[in-house]
Amino acid sequence: MGEFSFIIYFTHPGRDIPNDFSNPADSKCGIVALSLEQAPNLFRAAQDSKMTYHEILYNFLVNDIASKKWIFHPRYKHCEETARKSLEQKTNHMLERFHSNEDKSRSVRHGNRKRDRLSRYTDIRKGY
Repeated sequence: MGEFSFIIYFTHPGRDIPNDFSNPADSKCGIVALSLEQAPNLFRAAQDSKMTYHEILYNFLVNDIASKKWIFHPRYKHCEETARKSLEQKTNHMLERFHSNEDKSRSVRHGNRKRDRLSRYTDIRKGY
């Protein structure tokens, strides 16, 4: 894929992903784990199916998204940082709006209390 390497690592019970793959020395690569855990079941089911083993394997590799997992993507850290900054900005903006509305609410409540006191004072002077 251009100047990038692409690694497909097949996993199954007892064969986990090496720790080195989560932070490879060559960051210009993509690493995907492909779990073969369900493969035996697929081939057993092939005996009852009219599909060939080749068709079943092809269908599994192309369509079974649940068996695939990104281990390392060269742009992941950049995208994660961008998303984190965006979230932080949105959160700060929301907090500023919340505090601004809270201040306005306090001001209105304070103004209402002042008006109520003034109203009571006026009522007392009028003799009510």
